[in-house]
Amino acid sequence: MNRLINNPKLLEYPLYNLALRFAFDWSYHPFARVALSTMLLTFAHIRQAYDVCQGFRLLCTAHRLLKKGFLATREVQIIRKWLPVWHERCVNFLESRPVSEKEIHYFKVRALVLKPPVFSGCEVVEKGVLLIFGEIDVLIRLLDVARLLRDYWLVLEPGSAGYALPSLLYFTVFPDEPVVVMAPAFEDRKFLADLKSNLVCSSLGASDWVNPKIFRPLANVPKVYDAVMVAYWGRVKRHHVLFSALRVLRDKSYKVALVGFPWDEGTLTQVQNLATWYGVREQIDFYERLKPEGVNLVLNQSKVNLLLSLKEGANRTLFEGMFAGVPAVLIANNIGVNKEHFVPGVTGCLIKESELPETLRWFREHYREFSPREWALRHISPEASTKKLNDQLKTISASLGLPWDRDIVPKCNAPEPMYYPDSSVAAGFPTMSEVIDKYRRDYQRA
Repeated sequence: MNRLINNPKLLEYPLYNLALRFAFDWSYHPFARVALSTMLLTFAHIRQAYDVCQGFRLLCTAHRLLKKGFLATREVQIIRKWLPVWHERCVNFLESRPVSEKEIHYFKVRALVLKPPVFSGCEVVEKGVLLIFGEIDVLIRLLDVARLLRDYWLVLEPGSAGYALPSLLYFTVFPDEPVVVMAPAFEDRKFLADLKSNLVCSSLGASDWVNPKIFRPLANVPKVYDAVMVAYWGRVKRHHVLFSALRVLRDKSYKVALVGFPWDEGTLTQVQNLATWYGVREQIDFYERLKPEGVNLVLNQSKVNLLLSLKEGANRTLFEGMFAGVPAVLIANNIGVNKEHFVPGVTGCLIKESELPETLRWFREHYREFSPREWALRHISPEASTKKLNDQLKTISASLGLPWDRDIVPKCNAPEPMYYPDSSVAAGFPTMSEVIDKYRRDYQRA
């Protein structure tokens, strides 16, 4: 059914594509979400009686639809109640599925040792720190997490908003081992706090690990575009909202840059066809698959940086723009982006969707009044974020009476986790191949 709906040929027809985009937007209406969450919660109770794993998955999905409100609070209470049974019956299923070589490759790319453990013989004297960006499911299947947690503090950087995930809740199996989870969205931090488990939330996220040496102001670069949006071509990014706003402006001199790449069902042709249907195609320059330096150039050529999605997995592009000196505009009801980073008059603003046309017009003349890079360097640079994470881990270690004599090294996301400013900061650290060889599950060994 999904393959039929997302037929590439059909999606190139603007009206069909637009209908699916409107349907997607409607799925985020509060009434629709409450109704669907209630239905899934009912099914979860029914399935729990004879299929614990499936019942728990339905329960988690129900909570991810809401995140707040009375029903969401009730769902968290049920999750806590069902966790022990889920631990007993379903954890082995998460651990035992095979891991492909492709999955192992991506795991190596998205994991970093931020601090090596210190051993005396076979005993760990001071724990190391291992960071995993996404790939949580692969971590569970590939490595013996119990052994890993004896030697490393684990820091998880999930790739999406909505933390009621069986794979993330897996780590509650180890109640005496704190696991730090980056949670830039308030709703996810609240979920982790309400869970009252060993999952310790950090407000850090993708926005806090931009490389300021790549994304930076460029001298003598003129402002070619009144606005820019860096987003893949799928319907999640809601390009049609921007096109509608441009049509409302009725100003053919207003120029926009769209930077993206194919993902999920979306292609460049689909978005171009939509722009044509709205009558704004000639106002837009499209860029596809640009390297980071190319993205930085387009950002420098732009006056304001937009994000119009309703849900994000800790978006990075708005903050790359901040480091490039470009203020940001975000839809206020977005879920996933850390809204605390939006400082009025400094970094950008939060708006209602209905305010977009007037906001675009305002920033055309007032973008110079903002100074986002200076704020970003002080608060969300790799150095600043590393200090926040280090202080949190140090506090956790001290609370358990464990030593902390060496701090973690900095990292950035570009787009995968990388040592900052380069790999020399981790000279002599265990490689991910060595970590995998040492902690790999016995039944996952070749």
